[in-house]
Amino acid sequence: MTIRTDLQFKDGAVHVRDNNRTDMREKLPEVKLTDRLASTLWGQSVRKDAGSHADDPALRDFEHAHTIMANGAQKLVGLRETQNPAHTQAAHLADLDTQYQTYLGRSAQAMDRARANIKNRIGSIDSEFRQRAKFSDNGAGSEIRQVVRGMDDKQKAEFIANAIANEDGEVLSAVLDGHPSLTGLSKDQIANQRARAMQQLTPDLLKLERSLQKADEVLFQTFDEALGVGDTLTAKDVRARFDAEAQKARTARQAAQDSWG
Repeated sequence: MTIRTDLQFKDGAVHVRDNNRTDMREKLPEVKLTDRLASTLWGQSVRKDAGSHADDPALRDFEHAHTIMANGAQKLVGLRETQNPAHTQAAHLADLDTQYQTYLGRSAQAMDRARANIKNRIGSIDSEFRQRAKFSDNGAGSEIRQVVRGMDDKQKAEFIANAIANEDGEVLSAVLDGHPSLTGLSKDQIANQRARAMQQLTPDLLKLERSLQKADEVLFQTFDEALGVGDTLTAKDVRARFDAEAQKARTARQAAQDSWG
């Protein structure tokens, strides 16, 4: 049998307590989900940018992981606003916090798995690019780098541009694989020339690589935002006040018991 402790007999009738302390309903802080948590369409958008590689398994994994995080956050907001009338607000929020922690754990697992697949796929893209761009090393790499090092920036740019246009894999390998100090090119310059080569020789791989990089960024940011919304979503301050009241009640109960031996 359930005993209603939220009722009192007053003026010849039963009423819900006016100053109800058994279910202290408090106003909860407003929850504002970020754009990445408020929509499950981010995966679709990033995949679309990958063009012909939109269905790449790594991008599918990304979409799945992001959907788990976004959809889960939205469902938790719904749960927060749907309190079982048989439960106190304190119990409701405690359960909400438990569900939120479970959500974080599953989101972290999905994110880690997707990001690992993205990292592996980006590595394989580099290998595929090198193969399709006909990278090769016939032993002249050091000499090529020495020649490039002696050029000014304009000459270097023209030299590399010609190598890309002629699909000269030996020059591309010597320059793009070489340490910056050996060619006189900065890391940023090498990265830019690599992107230029990909744009001309393997544009589809460049699209996929950029989409994967974007996907990795979105996953990291979305999980970070899921962590950030936790205190507001689970009404941490309200729960703390309820915990303090509960501790007072336990102390009073113990004092009462102690008084009669």
